Amino acid sequence: MKINKEIIQRYHLGLCSPNEIAAVEDWLNSDQADMTFLQEPELKQLEKTGWEELSSRFNLQSSPQIQEPLIHTKKRLFPFNWQIAASIIVLLTTGVYFLFHFKAENDSTKGSPLLAYKEISTKKGEKLQVILEDGTQVWMNSESTLRFPKQFTLNQRMVSFSGEAYFKVAKNPEKPFIINSKRTKVQVLGTRFNLRDYASETSSAVVVEEGKVRFSGLKGPEHLILTANQKGTYAESVKPRLSIQSVYSTTKYINWKDNKLVLDNLLLKEIVPVLERWYGIELKVASPGLTNKRYTGSFENPTVHQVIQSITFALKSRYQQQGNTWIIRN
Repeated sequence: MKINKEIIQRYHLGLCSPNEIAAVEDWLNSDQADMTFLQEPELKQLEKTGWEELSSRFNLQSSPQIQEPLIHTKKRLFPFNWQIAASIIVLLTTGVYFLFHFKAENDSTKGSPLLAYKEISTKKGEKLQVILEDGTQVWMNSESTLRFPKQFTLNQRMVSFSGEAYFKVAKNPEKPFIINSKRTKVQVLGTRFNLRDYASETSSAVVVEEGKVRFSGLKGPEHLILTANQKGTYAESVKPRLSIQSVYSTTKYINWKDNKLVLDNLLLKEIVPVLERWYGIELKVASPGLTNKRYTGSFENPTVHQVIQSITFALKSRYQQQGNTWIIRN
């Protein structure tokens, strides 16, 4: 019986027939089994380096590389013995398991139980920085949720998101980074941008600081290609609409991640949800005539008292605090 890689794989998985087992063991005892066996410290290192080294040594099919620091060790030849063979069999069995495990994971879809996902959320008044396994950095604003696989597949890096976040995507031309939200889809290779897509708001926006972004709404085939200092907006209405504009500076759109609050010519009714998210408070406008008045101001690491005091001074109004509730009135 001719010994080939398929029979060796079945042997280490315990799937061979009695005749095949006898043939493989005869082959292992023969001079045809040209193997290099390792000492115990080297076996541990071989286990760390994973399947790729095993597959190249025994001419088995390859699997995705497991990125671990490699330590080059000197290999020596020793006479064959079954203790060493047992160690090799354990390593091979482990390698075959990971081969099929990773293959199943890479072929799986979002809902597959083999692809482990993690979900991170921020509450009102919270901000958080997350670093994904590919090196991509995500700064999450308040009331945001990021869902991502613990390990990306071979051909793409796909995450789900709602809220607001600043993304610094690690460059990888072979694996596009894709963000799916309730309304939009963002696709990049490596860039820096801010995405704002709150379900409670009627539009979504992307502001690009560096690189190139493909931005589209989930309703309709249209898409935008955005570059540095450009803002794309998707308005979801009876007729969804994409629009693009140039921005003089991206600073006011991304300052929030450095705890700098920028309110640029906003109506008071637009400011209310911003401050509620930022501070985790409840803000009420008791005088309807104030809701459509505009305010501009910028603050660095401000307290809620400083911001509301500035707003009421500019709008010639007053405020009061009742626990975690703040009330603005004429």
